[in-house]
Amino acid sequence: MENHSIFKSNRCCVIITGASKGFGRILAKKFAHSFFNQFSNDKESILKFILIARNENELDSLANELRSIDSRCNMVTKIVTDLAETKAIDDINKEFEQNLNITCPNLTVNDAAKRHVYYRLNLYSIMEMTSVFLRQIKTHHCHIINVSSLAAIKPMPGLLDYCVGKAAREAYFKQLANELITTKQSKTKYRILNYAPGPLDTEMFRQLQQESTLQKQFQETIPLKPEDSANKLLQILYKDEFADAAHVDYYD
Repeated sequence: MENHSIFKSNRCCVIITGASKGFGRILAKKFAHSFFNQFSNDKESILKFILIARNENELDSLANELRSIDSRCNMVTKIVTDLAETKAIDDINKEFEQNLNITCPNLTVNDAAKRHVYYRLNLYSIMEMTSVFLRQIKTHHCHIINVSSLAAIKPMPGLLDYCVGKAAREAYFKQLANELITTKQSKTKYRILNYAPGPLDTEMFRQLQQESTLQKQFQETIPLKPEDSANKLLQILYKDEFADAAHVDYYD
């Protein structure tokens, strides 16, 4: 029978966010027990922990618990930071460089700030605006159309944040549709559609055609006229055959 094991080396590093309590804290202890059981007779084994959380006292307590599991568990780095703040990425990057001898050049405060702005614009604002709209709506019938993308359901190289943002928005509207159906607190009939308009001949598309990492992919794509995609959307709404919060593509 094949011997399965979690750890593939006797020198490992475990990085846990939200480590001070709950599931993260339990996982840290479980990993420690598992590692030292697996390498119980290996005195050269090393398990390093990098624990990330906001509560320093709880991290200190967890570090002591980990050390009590095995005397070899003495390499515990604590990063006390709030991941909701952009400077947290800088804190983590410094600790990685010092404790793992690696640098993460893509993890910078500047990039984190840009990412925050992107999600603020393309995700959070949509959620908040929709919430305000739903509280004010008085009509008996309401359509909510999320302009989605193939990127919401299919990874696209070089478009990490765009894909994540689109996928998150679509997940939000799917869950919203489910809650509107189950709560039934309103007399309004809601129809939610995630519509992917296809590759449109827009300024954004032309910009992507110039990006070095995406140039070939987008130069081989024939864009659609926005008017054609808009007409397709109107046809979909007119037929009214889509499931609630369905992902419908122009090419479907």
